[in-house]
Amino acid sequence: MTAIHHIHDQLLYEVGVWKKEIEKIQFDNFEMKKQLIFLLQKLNGKELLESLEKYQTLFLMQDRLIEILRNDVFLQSGSLNICIPENIKRQRAKQIKKHKKIRNEIIFCEKETIIIKEEFDVFVENHHTNTNKQSFDS
Repeated sequence: MTAIHHIHDQLLYEVGVWKKEIEKIQFDNFEMKKQLIFLLQKLNGKELLESLEKYQTLFLMQDRLIEILRNDVFLQSGSLNICIPENIKRQRAKQIKKHKKIRNEIIFCEKETIIIKEEFDVFVENHHTNTNKQSFDS
């Protein structure tokens, strides 16, 4: 196996990993939105509603970021399957540059999701009075 084929295989493998990571981020965001809806139904007060609105905005921003990442990964996956033999080195360099950019964006999105989730979990725990946590799963 040539070095170029090895790099190509590594890039394709990482694209597959990214797809799974994006699914996980999307699932976490979905679960937080379910909790948000539950809290909106149970809690009252202007201050609480402002906080819930803040989280709703964060979740919508995460949805948009997930959509952009999913599209970037899709395009990268497609570009990896199209190689022009006479320009393969230049093409591969472009793919690797784009790959690094997407990798950094996914790492950023994962970190942001963890921060938002931890903050939201604390908020949920602090405002969980008179509610039952199992109700979130309904």
